[in-house]
Amino acid sequence: MQGDDEGLLTAIEQTVDALTFTQTHVVDNDFRAHSRSTVDTVLSLQDEQRTRVDQAFRATLASPQYLAAVLLSVYRGEAASVNFARDNEPHFVEAGTIDDLSDHQCKAFKKEMKQRIHEWEGAFRDANGREAAPQDKVVLRPIYELYKHAKGRVMRADNVGSGAAVQQSQAAYPQRSSQAPQQPYSAANQQTPSRPQSLAAAQPTPDRNGSSIYNAVTPAPNTTSSSNRGGTYATPSAGQPSTYGYQGQQTSNSPAAGISSLTTAAPLGTAATTATAQLHGGQQHLATPTVSSGQALSLDDLVREKRTIKRLLHQFEASFEDRHGRKPTKDDRREYTREYHRYGELKALLNEQAVMSDHMIGT
Repeated sequence: MQGDDEGLLTAIEQTVDALTFTQTHVVDNDFRAHSRSTVDTVLSLQDEQRTRVDQAFRATLASPQYLAAVLLSVYRGEAASVNFARDNEPHFVEAGTIDDLSDHQCKAFKKEMKQRIHEWEGAFRDANGREAAPQDKVVLRPIYELYKHAKGRVMRADNVGSGAAVQQSQAAYPQRSSQAPQQPYSAANQQTPSRPQSLAAAQPTPDRNGSSIYNAVTPAPNTTSSSNRGGTYATPSAGQPSTYGYQGQQTSNSPAAGISSLTTAAPLGTAATTATAQLHGGQQHLATPTVSSGQALSLDDLVREKRTIKRLLHQFEASFEDRHGRKPTKDDRREYTREYHRYGELKALLNEQAVMSDHMIGT
């Protein structure tokens, strides 16, 4: 009995000590005991120490200067080979390192370069709070030229592959390709009665704000017209709004009309070239011509239209730089989205025509 009494007394003493200790001390998450009177000071010191450690040793994002140096170092050989080939060959032949790659390897190389360039642009945006302007990209000019070269190689390979597929399809089905009708049957043309050309030309097209506008011009007594390559342009006289468009019915919005819409846009003749800009809110905008069905444009017309749009866009960028002291960013060019898109379509179409011509000459 005496041993049991001693064990009971020991348990009672430990319980009393524990209750007394918990009233005067606190155990933290690391199982460390702190006095309740000083626990706030200890926790504050621990937080301050943790903050200093994080600031001194935490992982930081790479600076754009560091990423630019890495890009120049990684692609130094490929960029040098491109510059060497361009400086020593009159027609800028393929660089050896890019030419030795297969089509699959070249696509992977282009994808990797695009990802690295986007990383540098993202780091520049985070560091400066704006998009990288052309003058900021001068330091990476060899990298951008190398990427452009690899992209051109991939596009040429894709065009050659698509051309071979078309030839194989025509060879497999010669009768179907030879018996294809010259003009597709249109039920609307057979059932719809004829209507005046001015009404057929007034087709609504979405403007910049999403609303519908009419690009075609309805003939009026005080309106004079001038012919150009078989098409009629409406030239407004004094007092009329300055809207220049080809009078004709718009083409279909079907996917098959995607490429044809580029080559059937209204040509820029004498009347349209001299006044191809409109004034909206004090700014100069390009008048988008209405598409004319059956009026195909020649290569010279496409080149002339591309040159006109390019000149107007350069005037806008130069005027913006004079007013603000910097190049316009993507947000600043939002008012000219339609002109930039049209210029990109024309540029892509002309590049495709040039590639196809080179391929035909090479074969």
